[in-house]
Amino acid sequence: MIKRPYLYFASFFILIALSLIIQFKVYAVQQPVVIYLDRQSDYKHIYGNLTSLSDIDLFLDNKTGKQLTDMKISGDGLFDNVPWESYSAIKKWRLSSPDGQKTVYGQFKAIDGEIFVAGATLIYDITPPDLTFKLNTKSAGPDTLNITAEQNGQDKWSIHDYDFRISLNDKKFTNQAWRPRTSNIIELPLLDFATYKNGDTIKVYYQAKDQVGNITQILPDSFVIDKTPPVLYIKTFPSDSLSGDIQILAYDEYSSLGKMYISNDPIFIEDVKKMPYQENVRWQFDDRRVVWIKLSDSVGNSTEPYPAYLASLTSPTPNPSWTPTPSVNLPPTSVTQIPTPTINPTIAADPKYIEFQNKIANLEKKQKELEQTNKEIRQTVTEQGKEISLSQTLINSVISFLKSLFPFWK
Repeated sequence: MIKRPYLYFASFFILIALSLIIQFKVYAVQQPVVIYLDRQSDYKHIYGNLTSLSDIDLFLDNKTGKQLTDMKISGDGLFDNVPWESYSAIKKWRLSSPDGQKTVYGQFKAIDGEIFVAGATLIYDITPPDLTFKLNTKSAGPDTLNITAEQNGQDKWSIHDYDFRISLNDKKFTNQAWRPRTSNIIELPLLDFATYKNGDTIKVYYQAKDQVGNITQILPDSFVIDKTPPVLYIKTFPSDSLSGDIQILAYDEYSSLGKMYISNDPIFIEDVKKMPYQENVRWQFDDRRVVWIKLSDSVGNSTEPYPAYLASLTSPTPNPSWTPTPSVNLPPTSVTQIPTPTINPTIAADPKYIEFQNKIANLEKKQKELEQTNKEIRQTVTEQGKEISLSQTLINSVISFLKSLFPFWK
C-alpha cells in the first residue's frame, strides 16, 4: 500500500477551513442582542426593517443567555459621550434626515461584567412611490365593455409592491379601499353608459402608497362619453368604366376612426368589403354605378349607409348635393356630405376638424375645376359638330347645282 502524506495534510486544512466558515456563519447570524423595529407600536408605518417614522421604538431582544444590566445605543458606532443606561427591551430612538439606510449600534453589559456588541440596519423611508398613471382610452361608447389604465413605477426603498386606490368623479375616494398592486393594468369600475350624455367627461383619480404609508399625490386622467358617429364626406371621380376612385373624408370629435364598410348593395348583404378607415379607395361599381359606405368610430358609433354616384366622363357631372338626413333612399350624387353636428368653439378649434374642412374645400375646388373642364369639352365638341354640319350642307348644295348643269351626271 502506497502512503500519500500530502492527502492527510490537505484533509486537515479542509477541516480547519470548514470549521472557520461555520463559526463565521454562526457569529454573523446569531447576534447577542437582536435589534429590530417594534411593529406593534405602529404597524401602519413599519414594515420589516422599513419605517416612515422618525421617532421609533427599537426592540432589543436579549439572546446572550445572561441577565443584561446596562446598555449604550449609538448611531455611529463610536459611542462618544454616550453614557450607560439601564437595560430595557424597548428603546426610544430618533432617525435623522435624509431618508435612506441607517445603522443602529448597541453595547450591552451583563451582570457579570461581560460586554456584548450588536447592530442593525434600518431604512428610513419618507418618499412616496414614483409612479405614472394613464388611461388606455380617451373615450367610451356603445362597444366599450371595460376601461383599463396602466400604472408604472417603483418605490425608492421598498422591494415590496405598493397599494393603490382609484375612483370615478370622486377626488375624496369615498368608500374606495386600498388594493394591493398585482399587475400594471388596472380595470376601472363598470359604467352605466345610458346615464351619461354625449360629451360628458368622466374624471378618474388615482393614488398609491407604499408599505410604510407614504402616499403619492392624486394623479388624474379623464375620458369622454361618445355617442355620435363620425362625420363623412364622400367624393367619386368620373370614369367611363365601372372602376372608379372614391375619396372618403371623415372626422370624429372624441374617438378615432374605426372600421369602414363598402358595398354596391344598399342593404349591405352581398359583397360587403370591411376594412380599416382609409381616405382613398379604388372600387369596382356595378351597372347601377352607386356605392354605399358606412363608417364606425373606435367605440362603436356607426353612420347610416350613404351613397355616392360614379358619373361618366361623357355625361354631365351631377351637382354637389348636401345629404339632409341619413337614409338608404337618398338620390345618388357624386358628392355626399353627411350632416355636420352643431359646431361649438371647441370643435371649430380642433386641428382634426380644421384639416377635415380644408380637405373638403380642396375637393370642392377640384370639383368645380372638373365641371368647368367638362363644360369646355362639351362646348368644343358641340361647336365642332356645328362646323362639320355646315360644311356638309355646302358640299351637298354644290353637288346639287352641278347636277342641274349636267343632267347626265349621276
